[in-house]
Amino acid sequence: MNILLLDVFPELAEHWRRRGHRVESVRLPGGLVNLPALCSRRGFAPDLAIQQESLGRRTFLTGLAQCGCPTVFWAIDSHLNLHWHRWYGLLFDAVATPHPGLFAALPAAGRPGRVARCAMFARPRPWRPHAARRHDLSFCGVLDDLRPLRRNLAELLAPLGLRTVSGISLDAMLELYADTRMVPNESIANEVNFRLMEAAACGCLSLNPDVGEDQEVLYAPGREMLVYHDGLELLEQISWARADAPAAERMGRAALARSLREHLPEHRADVLDSAAASMGRLTGAEAETALWLAVARQARDGLWPLDAGELARQGLDLLRRQAAGQGGARGRLLRAHTLAGAICLLGECAPLVPRALDLCRALLAAAWKERGGGGAGFNTRGAALEIGAASGSGAAPGIGAFPGAGAPGAEGGHGGFAAMRGEASGGAPGGADGAECFVSLAEESVVGAAAFALALREGDVPLARAFAALRGEAAGDAQAMCRFWAGELERAGLLFSTGARFNPARGDLPGCAFEMLLTARCRGDLDAATQRRCEGLLAGAPAWLSFYLGLLADGCLRNPADWRGQAVYGLASLRGLRVREGLEELREAREKALAAGRGRLFEGLLASHDPAGRVSRVLGDVSFLRIKQ
Repeated sequence: MNILLLDVFPELAEHWRRRGHRVESVRLPGGLVNLPALCSRRGFAPDLAIQQESLGRRTFLTGLAQCGCPTVFWAIDSHLNLHWHRWYGLLFDAVATPHPGLFAALPAAGRPGRVARCAMFARPRPWRPHAARRHDLSFCGVLDDLRPLRRNLAELLAPLGLRTVSGISLDAMLELYADTRMVPNESIANEVNFRLMEAAACGCLSLNPDVGEDQEVLYAPGREMLVYHDGLELLEQISWARADAPAAERMGRAALARSLREHLPEHRADVLDSAAASMGRLTGAEAETALWLAVARQARDGLWPLDAGELARQGLDLLRRQAAGQGGARGRLLRAHTLAGAICLLGECAPLVPRALDLCRALLAAAWKERGGGGAGFNTRGAALEIGAASGSGAAPGIGAFPGAGAPGAEGGHGGFAAMRGEASGGAPGGADGAECFVSLAEESVVGAAAFALALREGDVPLARAFAALRGEAAGDAQAMCRFWAGELERAGLLFSTGARFNPARGDLPGCAFEMLLTARCRGDLDAATQRRCEGLLAGAPAWLSFYLGLLADGCLRNPADWRGQAVYGLASLRGLRVREGLEELREAREKALAAGRGRLFEGLLASHDPAGRVSRVLGDVSFLRIKQ
């Protein structure tokens, strides 16, 4: 079999070669690369093409629909890049990832057709008895203010002799772990990470936060690793491992055996080989749209050097060429996010803000005209824009045709979106179908939320309220409208935009419920209803624990008599590895509850969050922190 590997680890290439396959391994240059042209230039006709996400160079393949073999995208860092992986993955027959749970949480219409579990592989070291290892606790990773949970971990375990190291080579790190008995782990976004595999492959007892199924299918909790739910449990696990060293060593040895049995490069090659058992990628206009969404997200994050106005025009042109009902639920979802993305590209670029507002006014006027209404008080006079008409370079960036130019690129680089188009579009040629498409999309939550936030930011309150009225929402103040749109986005399955750069103070426009609530927060202190709404959203989102802690702390400062809020803050602090602070908050909350005659309620709250009774046993006593070193 001819296998084309694009940025894939060399260990996998060697495995396939040993099995007798012909392997062409290519290091991509970054930017846009046309896959058929690449294959033609190398004289290689693949039976399977696999692209691995490169953590340093962002490369998007074009022309995938013209590739006659199965294609796989190995998405290594979906916990940080899901905001564009979700779109780019649609261009492939399968997505392989360590984080299938993240893809499963996406709206069904926007998921890749096949998602295969494919974690990082292990690089096992020869077994070394724990008694012969010089270090008890080691952690290798960057420690800075951008990783608050990791900083908390280091501070919590420093009194216990934790050795922290950063900036060393892979081989040096593995040698350190091979000389270490226990490796405490931490994850940036509550994801299974490389450190688990690295520690287990060196025979360490790995102590990991509870990140769910994506982790537990790799190593068995209680047999091959330990899982902690808060800092208090982590301390108890370390105490247990020191008291029963033979049992801790057995877990480390079992983890190494599992690594040798299931997690070598050949095991990952087998997963990738079978991932694209059938072909099911997007083609035509939908493929162009998915690629546009991936690149537009990069451009909004400042990681892709494209002109925002030109990119927005190309996105609107893609929409104009598609019929309103094309592609069913998936087609509509792609078109809605494209229109919202175009609004955001224009609205986040200061010179283009007037054109973004013109587009929003035109959408609203057309939608109300379709309904036969007057815009719920919004003045639509002067906002009419002929849907489907060509737009010259000096016109509003409305919904007209924006000509593309250029041939499909094959050498990399960051050309305009016209260079991405590696296949013919299957969309409608414009006219009435384009008009219908735009009018219907004005009522989509992701479009309305972007338009609302833009109007609110620019002080056009009537326009902001009119988009809410389009969905039947009565007028309210800014925070009430932000809560409304957060609810609409949540109902659409858009709770968080994992990894996206978002700063409302910089003028960024929201695309999910959490970002909408951050928009409200940026406008001043949250009112009680918005505070509760934000806390409720974050309570079930461990990836955002650090922000949740800050939000709870703000609530405690504003309402110091609220024992319940302080207790929740204390429990969250324990999960955030701030053990001493968490216990102090819980003690104060208990005293306030007892003084208010609410002692039983406090104990009930504690029991509901701590069914094992661990917190209750140590509350009032911090001697457990003095673990023998």
